[in-house]
Amino acid sequence: MAVSTPARCGDWLDLRTGRAGASDAAKATRAGFWIVAAAFVVVQAGGTIPIPLYVIWQPRFGFGAGVLTLIFAVYALGTLLALLLISPLSDELGRRPALTLAIAFSAASTGVFLVADSIPALLVARFLSGIASGLVAATAAAALAELEPQSRSRRASLTATAANLGGLGLGTLFAGIVAQYGHDPTKLVFWIYLAVLGPTLLSLTVVPETVHRATAVRWRPQGLQVPAKARRRFALVGGAIFCAYTLNGLFSSLVPSFLADSLHERNHAIAGAIAAAIFLIAAVSQLVLHKLTPRAALSVGITMLLVSLALIELALWNGSLAVFLAGTVVGGLAVGLAFMGGLATVNLIAEPEHRAQVVSAFLSCAFAGLTIPAVAVGLASQSIGTQDATLYCSIVIGALAIVAIGAVRRGQDVTEEVRV
Repeated sequence: MAVSTPARCGDWLDLRTGRAGASDAAKATRAGFWIVAAAFVVVQAGGTIPIPLYVIWQPRFGFGAGVLTLIFAVYALGTLLALLLISPLSDELGRRPALTLAIAFSAASTGVFLVADSIPALLVARFLSGIASGLVAATAAAALAELEPQSRSRRASLTATAANLGGLGLGTLFAGIVAQYGHDPTKLVFWIYLAVLGPTLLSLTVVPETVHRATAVRWRPQGLQVPAKARRRFALVGGAIFCAYTLNGLFSSLVPSFLADSLHERNHAIAGAIAAAIFLIAAVSQLVLHKLTPRAALSVGITMLLVSLALIELALWNGSLAVFLAGTVVGGLAVGLAFMGGLATVNLIAEPEHRAQVVSAFLSCAFAGLTIPAVAVGLASQSIGTQDATLYCSIVIGALAIVAIGAVRRGQDVTEEVRV
């Protein structure tokens, strides 16, 4: 007899945005699994290496907060285009060629950063790194699931989410340390990263291919589609992840400048560590708290988002680094829980045939939150100042978060139980 059991986030963290491959137990190897996970981390790290370097580039190239957020926005645009337009090719050509292409884009981005001497060069480099990030996120998530002998493996899902956010955190942490203590802060870190990409690429040769390659490639861009019966619940989680990723966007594009101008902290290693903290704490929170139900994760995560916004705003107004750090820790927990609860919810509410498209739509909401508020703050700060711009942004995001909390707590969450 079928019984109902509570849904746990850790069982529903499938990040795949493409079709399932032809995986079987013979192809599932431990070495291949961890090589793909390592490649996931390495490529994602490349997407955040520039974060602590913006404060160095700004006086050299003569740009302000508005251009800074534009540089960051093209990264998110490249990521989204890769998810929707390029990553579906891995279903046809195979996971290894797609992962190789992601590393190639990352290497090309690194090369442009090494010779960058103008704002257009930074824009091109960031766009290329965004493509690499989006392509590896979609492809590695699929490969990890297919390299597991058991379908919908908890290990594959948790590894994918941890590698995604953990890689982003390690990139900015590493870059901050090199920028502070290396002899050439805007060059050395990219030479080191380029040296890491080489072995990463070579290691892919021993990873089993999990997709039967098509004889004729049919390019089918991944659309964004949410079935009608799932739209009400999707609107809630989409709004929640938009709010949560606003923190990621502000940290990624503006935090080093905030620290230097508002908090008078100019140590690149500290700036990199603080920017990394929100990603690393988010990753750890998912590993530790994956047994929460989606509803609990969303409710707690959005509540903590409000606390984080209040602490960060307080820090910016009174110049307290300690308060800012507290807001960072709470913000990392908020982002991790909101992402985990939201992703688990969309995987639960979407029918299997629509799940890839709904996950793509969910990630699109996240990237919209990553980009739009950060760009708005950057542009507004040129006329009203950074403190006022971030305050108004926090008020708007806080209001949306309060609406989301009310919806989570009022409604009966249909995803709380699954039939087994």
